[in-house]
Amino acid sequence: MDSEILNPFISSTINTITTMAGVRVSMGKPYARKDAGKTLGEVNGIMKLKSRGYVGSMMIGFQKGPLMAIVNGMLGEEYDEINDEILDSVGEITNIIAGGVKQIMNQKGFSFDMQLPKIIQGKNVAVDVPKNTPSIGVPFTTEHGPFVVEACLREEL
Repeated sequence: MDSEILNPFISSTINTITTMAGVRVSMGKPYARKDAGKTLGEVNGIMKLKSRGYVGSMMIGFQKGPLMAIVNGMLGEEYDEINDEILDSVGEITNIIAGGVKQIMNQKGFSFDMQLPKIIQGKNVAVDVPKNTPSIGVPFTTEHGPFVVEACLREEL
């Protein structure tokens, strides 16, 4: 996956978390995911993406620590347990990041459509991703711990 496609996922993630939650984010080194099709964290937001000629998905996987800090920053609350508000917030974060990706990609002529995000609890849970699609994991770090965004996109067959 070339940087023209990966960079919108990175910039939208950093912008969303920093702006919406007031949490500083630093990016680690992207890597090819060998276990695409499995969730990344305790709580995961997944969204399918489709464009003329392209098909794919994005996933964001959170461990509890960074998730609580991000959602508390977004909502101005002090949650310490995963509940319905936290799960709804993961859907909103997924939607905002994907919306940022869509905006950037549409400016490049891709014309992306998005579906509603799905929220899945549990690490290594099987999820539906387009078959034979390269998957890049992008690790991010906050002072509260790491989270990962997965970009999965290929030309439609």
